[in-house]
Amino acid sequence: MRVEWVFDKNLSERQVKKILSNPEDKRFVDIAAILFERNNDIKKVFTFIKKEDFVRHWMSIKKKMRTNNWNSLRIMYWQRIYRKLFEDFKRQGMEFRGRIQRKPIDELCADLGMKIKQARKKNKQTQSDLARAMNVSQQMVSQIENGYENISLLTLKRIAKSLKVKVKLEFGQ
Repeated sequence: MRVEWVFDKNLSERQVKKILSNPEDKRFVDIAAILFERNNDIKKVFTFIKKEDFVRHWMSIKKKMRTNNWNSLRIMYWQRIYRKLFEDFKRQGMEFRGRIQRKPIDELCADLGMKIKQARKKNKQTQSDLARAMNVSQQMVSQIENGYENISLLTLKRIAKSLKVKVKLEFGQ
């Protein structure tokens, strides 16, 4: 039996279910992304993929959907389903490995990052603007602003120059 939403993949329903029942299958994320891109019928979708597998792999599936330039409304729809299922599973005591909430390296790094962010916003710059001016990645600017990086004084000097501000060092009680 053919599955209408994978018409362009030449896969039978049995093959699709086999792929989606095994998250280790190299085609899992691709086929799952197609499933969520082309369907919004929750009951139908979860006949092909287990809710637990959906929750465990949603970030990769969502990334693939974005790569496929899929409708952001469809992604937002499935994101809401994901959040609901995640909370339900969490209440049941299930744990999912995922993004670990990082904490700043140190209070000083967090304070410095916050001040850099404030100066950047005051200058009406984005993280990408600052990154280009410093010749670093936007992700690095984000890491610094969140206090996840212990930057050198020379890096601080480059940031200040890019933001057109002066660095004032104070020691106090």
